[in-house]
Amino acid sequence: SIPALITLAAEICGAPVPENILPSSAARWLSEPLSWFQTFISAPIPMLMLKLAGYYFYVDTGKAQRVLNWRPQKTSRQAISEAFDWFTQQGCF
Repeated sequence: SIPALITLAAEICGAPVPENILPSSAARWLSEPLSWFQTFISAPIPMLMLKLAGYYFYVDTGKAQRVLNWRPQKTSRQAISEAFDWFTQQGCF
């Protein structure tokens, strides 16, 4: 689930798990007006990305597993940990 993925990423990064304070419908409604003030507001993401709040995007590897006989080579924990290490080495954090 998405909350489990976010919790895992926060644990690996040593960050607190984010809390939902603003309902997704309010975030979508506020995205455009907030984008007008983007240069004055310090935010970790572009304000227009708030339009995606509350929408879920899923990836299913089932077809690749059936058709191509593909299997994941790493666990989610390993992949997130390696990605975090790489971004850290690149100076992104």
